Amino acid sequence: MRTLAAAAVAVAAAIAIAACRTGAPAARVSPPVHRPAAAVPVSDADLAQGRVLAAGLFGRDPLVPDSRLLRYVALVGRAVAGVARANSFHFAVTQSDLPYETALPGGIVVVSRSLIFEMGSEAELAVTLGREICRFETGPARDLPGTSENADPARESALDACGARLASAAGYDAGAFLQLVGTLQDRAASVREKSDLEARRAEFRKLPESAAGGKLLAERFRRSAIM
Repeated sequence: MRTLAAAAVAVAAAIAIAACRTGAPAARVSPPVHRPAAAVPVSDADLAQGRVLAAGLFGRDPLVPDSRLLRYVALVGRAVAGVARANSFHFAVTQSDLPYETALPGGIVVVSRSLIFEMGSEAELAVTLGREICRFETGPARDLPGTSENADPARESALDACGARLASAAGYDAGAFLQLVGTLQDRAASVREKSDLEARRAEFRKLPESAAGGKLLAERFRRSAIM
């Protein structure tokens, strides 16, 4: 996974979003209790706000200049979203050194290259994208990563659980996400952040999906998109 961000030709933000776009209006997901089933269009206001926030984010954190990585993330995201919802989201990867993932209004799911570098398997990416797809139900981000207050651990755990369900339903070993959370905990800069991540790990271990098995390594899409 750490080799996925090899340099290639630069891709402008608007072009990259169009390339990663899966082809339909943006959507909200169903409540994070069962696997979402059908896409629900968002308002024009949300679409407009999403574009504004995306422009600000990509102005600060440019998109990776690797079209193969962008395609790879989009393929995994579509698989996790499911057939009924795969055309409702846009996926993008930024060059930021800050490990983050976020969901912007308008169905835009963004993950930083730095966070991808922390992953050891496609399953970790699948849960990460799944949890951001789930975020659209309770409200996508209204500010840029790194500019808001500390996240609510209870909400983050609920998103983890929803993302695990989506990834597991798509055939991934959702339990691999524990490794990513542990890595982020080890690298956390504050005691508060470390404590919150440990709490998330503890809650994640209770999920049936954490031991359900499934695909772990990046054998599903990496060959077609990266190699």
